[in-house]
Amino acid sequence: WIYGFYFDYKIYLQPPEYLEYKGVFERIIFIEYSHYYIDSLTGSQCPDWLSEVLSVYFYYTKSGGESGDFSKPEKITSFREFSDLKGKIYSFSLSKQYEAVAIKFCLFLNSKYGNDFCVKFLKSISAQSGYEDVFSKMTGTTIEKVYDEEFYRGEISQ
Repeated sequence: WIYGFYFDYKIYLQPPEYLEYKGVFERIIFIEYSHYYIDSLTGSQCPDWLSEVLSVYFYYTKSGGESGDFSKPEKITSFREFSDLKGKIYSFSLSKQYEAVAIKFCLFLNSKYGNDFCVKFLKSISAQSGYEDVFSKMTGTTIEKVYDEEFYRGEISQ
């Protein structure tokens, strides 16, 4: 079920006919190209998990906000689990759950820190300023603390 992936400035896709048949062509092209854009913009300083989160979120906003289940995840219970992609990309159900949590987390960040927070955050990541430093400077706290103490225990449980 893996339709495409991005690695080292290269995008690998299933045949376009297959993607069209499955109804995912536009989505996959957008998300995989977003990874390329994010790497180019940040000088490859954005970790894979964050690139995945932002790519899925940007597609969500581009497509008019259509998304799946936003219920509390069973297996993504902490930031440590959220920021570890292992296993999630190979399991269809975990991947869908991860995408829903990623979208909701970005929506949470934008509502807490301002509408364009995720875009400004991404644009500020560089070789000189890693994502942790940028997040801390923009918010006064860590991304882990926001996920674990505010988002997971509060927002997502509602």
